[in-house]
Amino acid sequence: MGEDRKREAVTSEAVISADERSTALVKRERPPLEDDLAMQKLWVATQKREWKSLAVIAGDEDVSTLEVATRLAEIAWWFKGQPTNVLDLRKLGLRLVDYQLKEIAAQIEQGDCVIIALSSVVSNPTTIAVASAVEACILAVKLGTTRVETAEKNITEIGREKFIGTIVLGEKKK
Repeated sequence: MGEDRKREAVTSEAVISADERSTALVKRERPPLEDDLAMQKLWVATQKREWKSLAVIAGDEDVSTLEVATRLAEIAWWFKGQPTNVLDLRKLGLRLVDYQLKEIAAQIEQGDCVIIALSSVVSNPTTIAVASAVEACILAVKLGTTRVETAEKNITEIGREKFIGTIVLGEKKK
């Protein structure tokens, strides 16, 4: 897939989380990677802690984390030329948790970074197991729809120390 086509395939809704748990809103439109200051700032914020595995966790069932994970992987490649794999484990079943954790470990051992898109702990209990195994997490919430209680449940069940910030997703423009 060409660079321009890949850019069109993923729509960023990202926001930035800067210094250890601060949050800011970013617009829905997705500029070219080199002009996407919001995603660049998000990437820089994620670099405050060293990690080889990062989970993007949905604040509730309405939040899609795959687009954010994919955009972060694009930024990683753009900034560092670093291989970064994106895993869509939003619908991971209990039977495959151990297998996926071994796969993540193998990719890291090969020198790759891994960014994992996960569902909310409310909708998929495997999120807790995967998020507990990674080095850092980002919580993705949706402006106007994610309930504070649900977001807090994700943080509590996974462990506050895992989180390096929050991404606030805006509404889609029609």
